[in-house]
Amino acid sequence: MDMKHVDAGKSGEKESGGASRKRIRKSIA
Repeated sequence: MDMKHVDAGKSGEKESGGASRKRIRKSIA
């Protein structure tokens, strides 16, 4: 499950440069 979160975070990081990664993680958490 953690791997999926990291995958989504990496995608968001490349999209928004990091802000999306924290946002996605907060949404899932």
